[in-house]
Amino acid sequence: MSFLDPPGVTKNQLNAAIALAVPSKTLRNIATRCRTCNQNSSTHKQMNTRTMHINRGNSINFLQLVFGNWYASTTSENSFGVAATITASIEYPAGVFTQVKFSGVAQGSIANGANIVSDKAFIGIPQNATFWVRSYFTSTGGVFVSPNNVMNTGGNAGEYCMAVASGGVDYTMSAGAANTPPFTGSAYYPLAILGMSNVPSICCFGDSRTSGQGDDSTTDLGMFNIGELGRTLGRDFPYTLVATPGDKLSDFVTRYAKRGAIAVYHTHVNWGYGINDLGNGATAAALQANCEAMYAAFSAYKQSQTTLSVQTSSTDGWTTQAGQFQVTSSQPRLTFNIWVRTKPSPLYAFFDVAKATQYPSDQLRWKFPGYTLDGTHATPLGYASIPDSGFFDTSVIV
Repeated sequence: MSFLDPPGVTKNQLNAAIALAVPSKTLRNIATRCRTCNQNSSTHKQMNTRTMHINRGNSINFLQLVFGNWYASTTSENSFGVAATITASIEYPAGVFTQVKFSGVAQGSIANGANIVSDKAFIGIPQNATFWVRSYFTSTGGVFVSPNNVMNTGGNAGEYCMAVASGGVDYTMSAGAANTPPFTGSAYYPLAILGMSNVPSICCFGDSRTSGQGDDSTTDLGMFNIGELGRTLGRDFPYTLVATPGDKLSDFVTRYAKRGAIAVYHTHVNWGYGINDLGNGATAAALQANCEAMYAAFSAYKQSQTTLSVQTSSTDGWTTQAGQFQVTSSQPRLTFNIWVRTKPSPLYAFFDVAKATQYPSDQLRWKFPGYTLDGTHATPLGYASIPDSGFFDTSVIV
């Protein structure tokens, strides 16, 4: 024992205590901006994509990519009924390509409606470094992409999606391709990017608000996150947005096999469902019961819940408080939020995005002007107000 060791404690005991205090590294998603697909095109059969991500896990020396051959609609999880092929690379730093292989070969085959996990691609990427994933997806059935406002072609994001019916060229190992209609705002993103890490990784289940409808990633300080969760989590944590615009939790509870399986690549789960349930006549009690069913189904994960932001109609384009009026969801939303704020078991936290976006003295109306343009979704200004609002405390994510 040296004079630096605590009295009465052996070196082995000290090392054991340190090991317990520091979470062990496991294989998990380490990247921002992973997400599911919500659109498809049977016209386009071949697609090149370049997507931008930040390593919010630990510094890593290998990556594995997870891709899917399916998409989620508001009522089901769908595919074209045929297998797809995938080739991919990691671009880091910009302009330097590392081939990703699948079972030892460059081209992988994704079974109909399934996911594929690549082999390890040995490459060193420091914590908080930006990198890109290039992929070339082909299928005789068609292609799948994200919502229209997700991809960012400008700045240091440099994303693109080029889809064609035939004659496609694989650009995963070269600096080529450019955006082509109709997917100038959409792309095919990895479901997860895996590395050894002990940083919490969050799987975000939800609807268009989680997906970021109405947002613009160019306003996010060069990190290019969007949505009620992505903008805040992406500053410090890796995440996947498993979010379908228009979706209801009442539909998800019976049709989540493919989306639910993405949680296995994460340590934490957040729930953002509810506004579409309440807007379609569900009671707060019914929504609460479905939440509790999902909490039980995902009991292996640390879970959190977001409160539901305001939903209103307006006679003046949401430019004033007096011009906003309650809608079907208004009162049950308040009841539901009261329940969420009790942090019901087994939640470790709730994130109060409602308070971040509502008018400070009026929980039934949006902040104004400029925080919403449709009464349901925030604008970039509205989404950007969430991270620094004081109502989304990420220090509890451990």
